[in-house]
Amino acid sequence: MNDAPDPPDNPFAKTLLLFAVTVAVIAVSAYILIRMD
Repeated sequence: MNDAPDPPDNPFAKTLLLFAVTVAVIAVSAYILIRMD
């Protein structure tokens, strides 16, 4: 992943990464809540 240099300024990539992280956090939280029940 570190082999490719990051684009100078790519808001779409940053937004996509933020979206992916947010979805991952929500998925983990939901999974924990379901398992705790």
